[in-house]
Amino acid sequence: MLVAGLAVSGFLYATGRLGIGPLSAADEDAADTIAIEAPAPEWADDAQRQCAADELLSERRSGALADSGLIEEDDSADRGWAYTGQWDDEDATTYLTALLDCGDDWAAQVGSAWQLDDTGCLSDLGPGAVAGFLAVDTLGLDSESATATAGDTVAALDECYADDVTAPTGTARPAYRAVRFSFGSTDVPNAVATVTVDVGDQSRTLTGGTLRADAGEGGVEVCVTAHVDATYAWGTTRSAEQESCGTSKPKRLYWKKLDSCVDTSSGPCNSWELWFEGFGSYDTVSATLRQNGGDCASASGQCTFSVTASSTGRGQIVTWSAPLSWDELFDAVIGKLRAVLDN
Repeated sequence: MLVAGLAVSGFLYATGRLGIGPLSAADEDAADTIAIEAPAPEWADDAQRQCAADELLSERRSGALADSGLIEEDDSADRGWAYTGQWDDEDATTYLTALLDCGDDWAAQVGSAWQLDDTGCLSDLGPGAVAGFLAVDTLGLDSESATATAGDTVAALDECYADDVTAPTGTARPAYRAVRFSFGSTDVPNAVATVTVDVGDQSRTLTGGTLRADAGEGGVEVCVTAHVDATYAWGTTRSAEQESCGTSKPKRLYWKKLDSCVDTSSGPCNSWELWFEGFGSYDTVSATLRQNGGDCASASGQCTFSVTASSTGRGQIVTWSAPLSWDELFDAVIGKLRAVLDN
């Protein structure tokens, strides 16, 4: 009877039915099911997932996992088991700790995926703490214990890696009816940083480090607000903002001397065109001409001229001609703008 009992025990051990020793066929099928269907971080390859599932089944056989609700028998499934996703805290920690340990260097692997500059603090935390975070982040555990453990891990990661951030200041350069802002580097160690800039009621993602903010016309101050949002792999964010201001190139009023006289009815002459730029699109622009500060002494008697600016804010107002010997102080004004004729 003793010999027979030993023989039966040996058979049960060899087939894994005692919960120790090699996995039974049912256990192997359950491990394969979990390896394939259970969530895992992107950095874990198939070999690691299989290794972790095997480790879980060596600790908790298929019957125990079925009792806890993680898997259930399903004759229609390829391997006879259906994965339910109903993890308890202990099984989740066992699986995820094994997932980390099954890699060649778990800290280097996770650190690379999380874009950490160094993995010293991560190594000091240990795989158990990281597994506690992954239980919530990857497997979706929401128990009080799991949430508390994940929170402790996040706090430790923050202390090691999450610094305050500074939003970039924009260097302003005047442009035509606009201000061009150049922003410095926005790299944030150990995090993915996104920079957006508020221009008026619009928000733009900053690309290339420069941004052109429309002013509508010349001589207008434009302010923009840069926001930097740094996101760490474990969900922590750090944010900051900074306002920068600049002024568009001023409006301009100027005379342009022509190569030849355009009105030869009174003999040889010089001719000039009065131009403006930097005004709002389709604005009505009115210029008053003055000779020696008074009446312009035009042949028609008209001294104020109005035109509509083009879509670009530019335009020509009037052409003025005078004899070659004419040397009066002659100017044009639009508000505070003044253009003196060079004669």
